[in-house]
Amino acid sequence: MTQLETARLRFLPARSVPIVKATDLGSVQVLKHGNRFLLTDSFGDIHPDSRGLGLYDGDTRVLACSVLRISGVRPVLLQASVGANYRGGIQMTNPSADRNPEAKVHPLDELVGRTLGISRDRLLGA
Repeated sequence: MTQLETARLRFLPARSVPIVKATDLGSVQVLKHGNRFLLTDSFGDIHPDSRGLGLYDGDTRVLACSVLRISGVRPVLLQASVGANYRGGIQMTNPSADRNPEAKVHPLDELVGRTLGISRDRLLGA
């Protein structure tokens, strides 16, 4: 570096960003295998919220957002289960038209409620 380039450098102080502790972990599903962790809500979705949901490899979050919607609406949760600490399944169905006022106006555009079986099977492994 030349003396002129050095004179143009400015060092800014580090930003102090507080770390918010994840205190609301109710209904969070956790899968673990080795150093991999998957934290989702009961629907299997990962929202970028203050709970820190996501897929972690060691101490690094590699997936921070993943949501499933049917015609723009969240599916209806039927059952969620964890078979082992590294796998789990979630059973859902599509929402009925009574949850979506627009579907009542245009019923042919929407899929009839509770006619689809949606299965989310999750497995963490090597």
